Amino acid sequence: MGKVKKGRNRKKTSILFVLLLIFGVIIAVGVYQNMHQSSSQSNQEYSAAEYFEIVNATINDGKLRRNETTGEIIAVEIYSISFEVKAVKGDAHNVVVQGWARSQPEELGTILKGEARAVIEQRTSTSAPYLSQKNADGKFPMTIRITSQEASGFIIIYF
Repeated sequence: MGKVKKGRNRKKTSILFVLLLIFGVIIAVGVYQNMHQSSSQSNQEYSAAEYFEIVNATINDGKLRRNETTGEIIAVEIYSISFEVKAVKGDAHNVVVQGWARSQPEELGTILKGEARAVIEQRTSTSAPYLSQKNADGKFPMTIRITSQEASGFIIIYF
């Protein structure tokens, strides 16, 4: 009888050991993946304004709004703009640009350092135009959102 119990105990111990080993491997893989994901997210250390430059910004389609009493231009309704996004700090990967909240984000892919990529932003039929009001300097600002693996944030362009 004693030998039968020893065999059962060894079998139970072996099964328990194998289960603990499998559990340990699963935990180790999870920790590794979490560390790898965190390190890839920390690559985004620059703001968009540091990493990119917007050049040749042009309003392609818009409507001026004037003060009814003075006739002074106080705002611009923007329906379509074009500009170039230039990578100035280094190569930029998976670049996405968005002009206003309801416009379709435009994926530009990779932009090498010093290169510029053309963008045309248009409002969709369901979105309102971008309303840019004249600031204290007499300019009309518009905020552009840019994200990439290396940087993310907003750049303000002026018309």
